Amino acid sequence: MRPKYSLLPALLLLMVGVAHARDFNWAGHGQISFDVPEGWKLEGQPAEDLGYAFKAEPASGKAAFLQITLVNTPPNKPVLAGELTDRLQASLQPYIEQSVEKEFRSVVLKCRQGKGCYAELTDAALLGKPPVAGDYKVMRNALIALDRQTLVIATMQFDDPAADEAGEMLALVSSIRFVRRGPSGK
Repeated sequence: MRPKYSLLPALLLLMVGVAHARDFNWAGHGQISFDVPEGWKLEGQPAEDLGYAFKAEPASGKAAFLQITLVNTPPNKPVLAGELTDRLQASLQPYIEQSVEKEFRSVVLKCRQGKGCYAELTDAALLGKPPVAGDYKVMRNALIALDRQTLVIATMQFDDPAADEAGEMLALVSSIRFVRRGPSGK
């Protein structure tokens, strides 16, 4: 069974609402941009020498949380788009056995820039139980190779895969753009 959100992120944005562009200047590296769905708060800050970290939540307070990390990899460790699925599966391996799905299923993520994939797992221990703030039933993880030196790692958490917030997070993640600039701003 495939996750329900394999449609183009642009179509998701049209279905769930208007988005506005949000830009972040990563000093010495470049410009990071997102299309943020209406009603979402997105915050970001440099994450030491590793990259840039973001978190997003719906302003409504609905049960959904998104973490995104943009990682600048060393020149001798390029990000290869062909390895994304294997890397994603390795990162999710500890959670697969406790999931409802009991298996890894990768879905191609249509991205504005680069190539990506995602997988979704439902926590079997939380299925059928009432929602608890901060303890989400579903985890959707994505990896995007923006270029050979830039990897995006995203974790989307929510309770209901059919809720608008699940699609909005996927659209936000897939909208990321990165324009590299050197220390002089060029």
